[in-house]
Amino acid sequence: MKKFLLLLCASGTALAATPAAATVTLATTTGTPLASQIFGIMSTGNPVYGSSPNNTNVPNVTYTADTITTMSIKSGGAQINDDNSKSGPNWTMLIINPDLDFSAMKFALQTTSAASVDVFYLLSGSGLDPNAFASYTSQCPTCLFSSDNKADDKYLIDGATFDGIMLRMASTASLVAPPTMFEFKTNSYDLAQPSNVPEPATWALMLLGFGGVGYSMRRRRKAVIQQMV
Repeated sequence: MKKFLLLLCASGTALAATPAAATVTLATTTGTPLASQIFGIMSTGNPVYGSSPNNTNVPNVTYTADTITTMSIKSGGAQINDDNSKSGPNWTMLIINPDLDFSAMKFALQTTSAASVDVFYLLSGSGLDPNAFASYTSQCPTCLFSSDNKADDKYLIDGATFDGIMLRMASTASLVAPPTMFEFKTNSYDLAQPSNVPEPATWALMLLGFGGVGYSMRRRRKAVIQQMV
């Protein structure tokens, strides 16, 4: 029995150290908004803010771009453009960070010319700053799409519980005039729901608890039999 408990403890430790599996995907989708549509709070700056699920002007979605960028966000459905009309758009990275965790997000993006865009994500509970570009290192196999100045495709990222996502222009350093982000819009998300499936660490504690109860019952039964004899 002692060997069994030792094996159970080792298994529990292994399970506790195993992160919950996540299968994140990015795919084209329809223009129908998700449950929480984001409305822009009209302003100019970096970051700029959105309000969701209603147009209440309460800032609870943060949009952060490159530090050299000044973004302009329009009221109504959140739509972000670069505010520097003289030099044109010049932002190459954008973080979308709702205050609450989410399980899916829809968006559309236009770039100044044909380009590829990478999508990175930050999972809930990472402990990292969701408004910092360095926090975004995770990318799924399908988290890449093409865009241009006429693109109207909508994209959906889902498959996990997210803290935020980041869009980044793919490397274009070899080009004389690299494309940049021009317009971000059609943004909505679904709030994350509590999971009914226990995490690995919870399974580990349950196994240890059952093992302990079984061991205790076995010892008590043995003691009762010895008293009867």
